[in-house]
Amino acid sequence: MLVQSLPMMTLVAIVVSSSVFAVDLKPIVAPHAEVIQVVENGRFTEGPADSPRSLVVLEANGASIGRIPVPEHPANGTFGRAEGQTLLLTARTSLYPIPMSVAGAPLAASGPDRARSVRQHAPRRRSIRGPARLAQDQKQDSAPTTDVIIQDITLKIPTSWKSEPPATSMRLSQFKIPAAAGDQYPTELVISSFRGGGGGVAPNLKRWVDQFLVEGRNVKVTTGTCPQGKYYFSNVSGTYEFTAGGRFPGGKKEPRPKHRSLSVVLETDKKEVYFLRLTGTEKAVTEAAEGFRAAFGADLTKETDYEI
Repeated sequence: MLVQSLPMMTLVAIVVSSSVFAVDLKPIVAPHAEVIQVVENGRFTEGPADSPRSLVVLEANGASIGRIPVPEHPANGTFGRAEGQTLLLTARTSLYPIPMSVAGAPLAASGPDRARSVRQHAPRRRSIRGPARLAQDQKQDSAPTTDVIIQDITLKIPTSWKSEPPATSMRLSQFKIPAAAGDQYPTELVISSFRGGGGGVAPNLKRWVDQFLVEGRNVKVTTGTCPQGKYYFSNVSGTYEFTAGGRFPGGKKEPRPKHRSLSVVLETDKKEVYFLRLTGTEKAVTEAAEGFRAAFGADLTKETDYEI
């Protein structure tokens, strides 16, 4: 079978750039199946009304482009055929080919990339996935911070911030921040990175602001440089619209008053882009703000205002 010789990826969603994703998908008729999808003028049209399953297509910044209905639940997929311009989806009974106008990103022969890893200084010098570990030369009971290496960046994380397994594969690492007195909701630090830059600086800054209700919202955005590169710093407080289920479309929004989010786009000298987000109750985030800036070497006194 064709797909047996191709590296596969487990499919929940495809993250793409809207500028390169195919805009002229042809109708595909598979055995025992309806037409899978039609795209006209770059916009998704409705698929079969009775399609039981679909593949979510997202831009790199998490914005929804649309869904590709398929006759049955898609399990795996890869890009193949001529020049990689066919998205091949496997399901329980069939293989569904979807022609695209551009080639998909190639997968390594060993399979797709695993979730980005967090490295530690350890005797075996190996990468780990999941909770960040303490550096070998620092101990939690003798130092206020510990160095955490996440790909190209090193963060000085306060030892009171507890490393947790990433909640989704889109996160490189995450930390639970100590709660302030009377807090009902958790506060966390999330670090992530996406191929292609994650949609650009301004769109992400605007998206983070829009996650707070306009009424009573306070916004300040600055930019500066640190030893690891240039950064853009978003400081937003007010009523946060928490979305159950993460960034996927259709999640139920829950207003959470007296919240604050400190969010950073960090562009390293190696042209990699990282996103650092400290989000939670206003009290807890305010208490952690100094440690957050120090974690990546930010200098508030040298920052300048940035307009979005």
